[in-house]
Amino acid sequence: VLDAEYDRCSTETVPEIQMKLIEPKPEERRKMITVRSSEYRVSAGTGFLLDEGDCNTEVQVPDSPAARKADFALTISGNSMEPIYHDGDIVLVKRADIVRIGEIGIFIVDGNGYIKKYGGDRLISLNSAYSDIILATGVYAKCCGLVIGRV
Repeated sequence: VLDAEYDRCSTETVPEIQMKLIEPKPEERRKMITVRSSEYRVSAGTGFLLDEGDCNTEVQVPDSPAARKADFALTISGNSMEPIYHDGDIVLVKRADIVRIGEIGIFIVDGNGYIKKYGGDRLISLNSAYSDIILATGVYAKCCGLVIGRV
């Protein structure tokens, strides 16, 4: 039975069928939009130094409600936010000076940029292998935005 099926599938119509399966129809192709992006990466780890003059570039991302609302995109470096956010992921960010407890934000702490969960008096990594960043007196900390999606 398998030999007969193999012989049937080896006819000239198989490449045509395969092409139809591989080639997406033009209307099925995902629409892309442009989002401002930073050349700097945000750390999901021990910190990534951010310079004063952030040169903005642009990145093409799949069109989505989150992408249309994003003010900018950043690339993650590190694994402290796994299992949700991974090294090399691009996150979509809505500019915000504050985020609520439990939300994922982009923060600058003493000149280093992070993606972390806001815990009120600390920034929390999702990966338990990393310690929290305590927002103690004398530590410069600033919220730059709320993470609203991932590409």
